[in-house]
Amino acid sequence: MNREIIAVYDIEPEFASRFVSYLKSKYEERYDMYAFTELTALLEFVEKHRADMLIISQKSIESVDNPIVPDNLNVKRVVILSENCCDSYMDYKAVEKYRPADIVFREAVECAYEKKVETGEVKETVSDKEIIGVYSPVNRCMKTTFSLTLSNLTGENRRVLYINFEEYSGLKKLLNVDYVGDLSDLVYYFLQDEESIKSRIYGIRREYKKFDFIPPMMFANDIRNMDMEMWVSFVNAVSELEMYDTIVLDISDMMQDVTEILRICDCVYMPMLKDDISQAKISEFEERMYNRHEDSVLAKIRKFIINPEEYITDYADGMGRLINGRFKEFVREITGGAENRRF
Repeated sequence: MNREIIAVYDIEPEFASRFVSYLKSKYEERYDMYAFTELTALLEFVEKHRADMLIISQKSIESVDNPIVPDNLNVKRVVILSENCCDSYMDYKAVEKYRPADIVFREAVECAYEKKVETGEVKETVSDKEIIGVYSPVNRCMKTTFSLTLSNLTGENRRVLYINFEEYSGLKKLLNVDYVGDLSDLVYYFLQDEESIKSRIYGIRREYKKFDFIPPMMFANDIRNMDMEMWVSFVNAVSELEMYDTIVLDISDMMQDVTEILRICDCVYMPMLKDDISQAKISEFEERMYNRHEDSVLAKIRKFIINPEEYITDYADGMGRLINGRFKEFVREITGGAENRRF
């Protein structure tokens, strides 16, 4: 996945340096970030490298003898760091400057891509989109590990978004990431204005290895209380964007009725254990589907047995090692080569 170039221009050296240094520590896998405190250096840089986004302080624009016209620079999008609370400055989107860096940056990204949509840029065409579900009525069957590994494997050749619907995902510790917004925020924005979902995803999504993910909801009731019609509309809306080729859904029974979300999946992977209790649960699930005449859902399901004990030593080396080691080859075998697969 190519990294976007972000230039930050502020005549306050300490702010520019600290702001970019902090963002690099969190987003260096997604963005190439550069701090500038002199106009000449900025102009020389953008002349050679077209920046995907320029974040420029209001004070920096107002301090020069010849006012900067960002549209004349070699940059795709412009966001102003405002000295006060305002929504725009000189016809550009603006965000309030003196707040936590992560919040400022997230709002800047959202504003930048809102502007992109408003100006009517031609959207890229993405074909062969797919929604992959990973679900099992069996617990402790490495479902999330399988989902993450599948996302990373598929991400070798496709743009992948992973969404987790579990009550306790553990992703903060598993992936060693931190975040401000999560799936609850994204759903809130979606319910307020469906058209804003693209710009909101840009601000909330996070990157891990070769895929993006939406930070999971922090409160179980947020998942339980959402009706399935909303979840189906939400997932379909995300899938229809040009941002991703593959959506991987880590589905849990926290949802009101998983059947409805399974219907919109192109394929459903169902890990299971080989013990009698696990097999009985799978059998009961299938019987329920037959009784509800959900033959089309059953036809999408690909069951497979997994033995977590085979990979227990890999867990000791962290999630990064696990999803790129022997377990990756196991997932590749189950999926028939997920990185090149088409349903």
